[in-house]
Amino acid sequence: MKAKRAGFTLVEMAIVLVIVGLLLGGLLMPLSAQVEQRRIGETQKALDEIKEALVGFAIANTIFISKTPAATFDDLVAWVSPNILFNRMVTAGKLP
Repeated sequence: MKAKRAGFTLVEMAIVLVIVGLLLGGLLMPLSAQVEQRRIGETQKALDEIKEALVGFAIANTIFISKTPAATFDDLVAWVSPNILFNRMVTAGKLP
């Protein structure tokens, strides 16, 4: 007669590991989506802060921004970038 051994077989252990792996994989997908949403939110917040800083710069340097749809953020960046040097020269009393 064979003696009965206590413990788990390799097949039982493999099945448990597969089940645990599937459960962890199912939990990691929503977690990665939450991390991505958080990163998107942080990036959007940073872009909003940059926009506010650029508008503040424009106001401080007497650039008038209209609220019409034609004056977009890209229009403001396109106007401010080449005129920064001109504005600094005018402020310093040196005209080009």
